[in-house]
Amino acid sequence: MKRYCRALIYILVLLMMSLLAGCSGAAFDNDEDEESEYLTDNCMMGRNFSQEIPVYIYGRVIDSCSNETEDGYAVDKSAAEDAAQLYIDDCLAAGFMLTGTVTIEDNTFYTLTDEEYVMYIMDTPALDRMIITVERKDTQCGSDLTGTHTSSDSSVTLSQIGQDGGELYGMGYVVRLRDGRFLVFDGGYKDNSASERIYEEMASQTPEGEDIVIAAWILSHSHNDHCGAYVSFTEKHHTDVTLEKVFYNFGYEEQYTSTSQNYAYYDYVKSMTNTKLYPGMQRVNPHPGQSWDFGGLTITFISSGEVMTGDPMASANSMSLVWIMETDGQKFIFTADSNSENTPYVMKLYPGDTLVCDVLQVAHHGYNSGAMGPEYYEKIDPDFVLWPSGTGNYEKKAVQNLATNRWILDNVDESRIYVARDEVQRFDLPMR
Repeated sequence: MKRYCRALIYILVLLMMSLLAGCSGAAFDNDEDEESEYLTDNCMMGRNFSQEIPVYIYGRVIDSCSNETEDGYAVDKSAAEDAAQLYIDDCLAAGFMLTGTVTIEDNTFYTLTDEEYVMYIMDTPALDRMIITVERKDTQCGSDLTGTHTSSDSSVTLSQIGQDGGELYGMGYVVRLRDGRFLVFDGGYKDNSASERIYEEMASQTPEGEDIVIAAWILSHSHNDHCGAYVSFTEKHHTDVTLEKVFYNFGYEEQYTSTSQNYAYYDYVKSMTNTKLYPGMQRVNPHPGQSWDFGGLTITFISSGEVMTGDPMASANSMSLVWIMETDGQKFIFTADSNSENTPYVMKLYPGDTLVCDVLQVAHHGYNSGAMGPEYYEKIDPDFVLWPSGTGNYEKKAVQNLATNRWILDNVDESRIYVARDEVQRFDLPMR
């Protein structure tokens, strides 16, 4: 009853404001700001699935974005202190079921489903906003918060994939799971040897006569030096492997201030992610707060471009997925190409121990990441560092003198800093 009373009061207030404006001759303008300020109609109009979810009435819609698989909304909670629970109640009354609740520090991530749709509600007090996303079940494929796979007694390995030549960046990692399957993170460029190195590294760790099975391929963002290798790998080897899941969430094109190179590989990746090439493959659209278990190794996504819904971004780097991998008592953080735009959001979301990790993947190859400031790495406080960069770039004084990189070089033992260079480096986990 309290919920309905609050909602009724809020609607009455808006109605009175509308009447007063009409009496003074100042009707509401139809520009975007006014539409988002006053929720007298479905504030989520014009999006793919806006008519399929309850109207949000507990504050204004700050912004809305969409891509071909999902709609995203940033909303404030000004009309009710418990706006998240009130809106969830509205969703339950509309036929949704609450199927998952995850709390990480002060953030709570809710999953709701009905027969056709999956909704994610990210209640993030530090950002003073709530993020709501909605997508179809049949395009999300794999919306379970946790998928568990059989474990075995073999060890876990991590391989860092170097790129051709000392002047290239690129990022690629291969993880062999205990059950013999693999995880691949990004990969590197399309038009070099990265995809072959990935294939050869998996083949060398697969017993003769057994199939190469990739449990998941995670693509952090839509740049060639990260997801290009996935495209060339698929062109050459899709019949040589079994790929179970592909994870990517490239955010919303509307958020980019320039889309010429930021969305360049979006269509490439989309065209290569289908069940004709990889029978039985699932495409997963990961969101912050979601975890997957692979035989005792856990991947938890802690950030995506969605947490910045409502704010323009200059680069796809800012939309990088950030995830934590935990195995054998060791914690890794993969930052992809995080930079000065998205790291402040990540630090606000997780001021506690979430970011503290044993192993750090250097953000943006160490290139021009100094704009972040060293505070991000100070918070992570790693014992080991994985540096996805060619030798030539790593050794440039301009790179080593960046404040962020200087913190690593001054605070982490040199013998524990592993630069990808032009080679494949394999580590037994945990790293020692």
